[in-house]
Amino acid sequence: MNLKDELKRILPALATSRIGLHAAGGSTTGLHEHRWRYGFSHEFAEHRDYVPGDDLRQLDWKAFARTDRLHSKRFRDESNRLGHVLLDTAAGMNFRGGNSGLSKLEYAKLLGAAILWMLLRDRERFALSLLDGEERRSFPPGNRPSDWQRLIDGLEELHGAAEPISMENAPLTFFVSDLLFDEPDQVVETLRRMQGKRGRRRLLVLHVLDPAELEFPFREFTQFRDMKTSTSLPAVESARIRNTYLQEAERFLETVRIGCRSAGIVYELFRTDVPVVDALKRFLGDLETVR
Repeated sequence: MNLKDELKRILPALATSRIGLHAAGGSTTGLHEHRWRYGFSHEFAEHRDYVPGDDLRQLDWKAFARTDRLHSKRFRDESNRLGHVLLDTAAGMNFRGGNSGLSKLEYAKLLGAAILWMLLRDRERFALSLLDGEERRSFPPGNRPSDWQRLIDGLEELHGAAEPISMENAPLTFFVSDLLFDEPDQVVETLRRMQGKRGRRRLLVLHVLDPAELEFPFREFTQFRDMKTSTSLPAVESARIRNTYLQEAERFLETVRIGCRSAGIVYELFRTDVPVVDALKRFLGDLETVR
């Protein structure tokens, strides 16, 4: 997959979609209770063009009288807020089933890049971290088109700076992963730690899975390969283990769903056989309807 070519194709279809920035904030009691606070600080930072959905109280009518254009006022607190995409790049993310056009990692890259683009378009600061087991590589935050391009270059090559970004300054964090790094209870505990004590940040989990991982379509003797070690496993009669596999997969999904819901973590399952644009629009629509 050529990431930049794919983005040229899908981003125009997201032109009217917006990330609900009111999803940010520390509380876990509802997406609509905490907004990115315009005017939280009295220290004026800059003007920016009005975007539909902005707080009308922050329109600068004097500037409108001079320029005949609508501008919103940004204050220092808003300018310091940060949207953070945390992308899982572990070896298992390279899996692609026979009926999928993209691997999980390629699909996750498109999701992450599109979210960063929407943050850029909404004039918000954004950052990207690449997570592979215990190793985390991060890019300095930015809010300019050149910063977004730098992050896209990093996504293509999967490289980044060594020093991590503090999540303390990222009230809105998107974690894009297959979540297959541990047992379900431990996965939920990890997500709770990522969200922080008392829900200090809003964590949104974009759970990316291949349909083969959900449906186990194998019927004959099949030899599977460990994606992490590249070791081929002994061949098994797939039909005999299918029911057990599906039960365990459902248990995993249900444990994660319930754990996220109880912790106030936003959770969405993304299948790699669903077009990225359709999946993202559904996800953003769900954010708007949760209350």
